[in-house]
Amino acid sequence: MTTLSIIVPAYNEKHTIGEILSKIERVDFAAFGASAEIIIIDDASQDGTRELLQKLPAQPHVSVLYHKHNRG
Repeated sequence: MTTLSIIVPAYNEKHTIGEILSKIERVDFAAFGASAEIIIIDDASQDGTRELLQKLPAQPHVSVLYHKHNRG
């Protein structure tokens, strides 16, 4: 089975990141013969996005990376 890597760049997305992840989770990747891994990259958000992401329940197919400084 093919694994799709879905990259989600995030900067100050506190109010939208939950909806974004929910929409990705609703996609039936198996219907396409694939599974998915989600990689969220927080680009030094200042609005609480980082804190929200840190509270997400651990899931084996979701990884979160944090930049110390905004890289644009």
